[in-house]
Amino acid sequence: MTTPHAFVLRCAVRCSTLALLAMTGCVEDPDPDRGDRARGTPPPAIETAEPVAPKDPPLDAWRTLASGLVVREAAVGEGPTTGPTDTVEVALTLRVDGRDEAFLDRTLSFALDDPNLIRGLREGLSGVAVGTTRDLRIPPELAYREIGREPHVPPDATLLATATIVRIVP
Repeated sequence: MTTPHAFVLRCAVRCSTLALLAMTGCVEDPDPDRGDRARGTPPPAIETAEPVAPKDPPLDAWRTLASGLVVREAAVGEGPTTGPTDTVEVALTLRVDGRDEAFLDRTLSFALDDPNLIRGLREGLSGVAVGTTRDLRIPPELAYREIGREPHVPPDATLLATATIVRIVP
């Protein structure tokens, strides 16, 4: 007959032996998902059968268009969508990349097909829903090129714009 002390002692010896064997790699770990906490390694990543692609790019995801214009949606509106010939009212902030101060920060109305409007704004604001806030990184080729617009925009400057479509002007 086994005494309780002998039983406890045998269990402790077996557990210690298994623990030593597991630490030296001689025995399979009964719980591989826990990782090696002593060495600081995390548990293995859970793999899925198929990665799920998002239907729409997430907010704050920068996208580069074929023209070189870089855009991201800061907020998406639910109003009607602007067309290439619409006149829009836009809350617009413009600054030169690398500078902290904006040289333009106000609400303006303009036609998207106005030939005096820089191409980066035409492309960046066409097809956007009213209420949307869009950030634009406008390369010099789509802004003022090598000419610039002194004193605010030096030659070959990249412009950063934040534009919110307020409304489509009838």
